[in-house]
Amino acid sequence: MTIYMAALLLLREGIVKAQASRNPMLFHRVSVVNVVDGSIRKNAAVLVEGNTIKAVGEYDKLKTGVTKTNQVDCQGKYMIPGLWDTHVHL
Repeated sequence: MTIYMAALLLLREGIVKAQASRNPMLFHRVSVVNVVDGSIRKNAAVLVEGNTIKAVGEYDKLKTGVTKTNQVDCQGKYMIPGLWDTHVHL
C-alpha cells in the first residue's frame, strides 16, 4: 500500500507542476504498471503534457525538449496510469 501511495503522491506532484507551467514533464527510471494485462515495464520514461500522458518509452528518446527542472527521477517508484479515472466514492 505504501508503494501505491508514494506513486500517487509523486505523480500528483509532477502533474500539478506540469499544469502550472504547461511545459512537458518527464518521469524517468520508473516502473509502469500496465492496467490492461498487469505486466510491469521497468526503467521506463513517461512524458506528460498538461493532463495528458503523451508517451511511454525510453528516456533517451523522450528527453528531447524537456528541461532538467521538468524531469523527475523516479527510481524505485511505480506509476499506474488511469487509476484516478477509475476510482470513485459514492
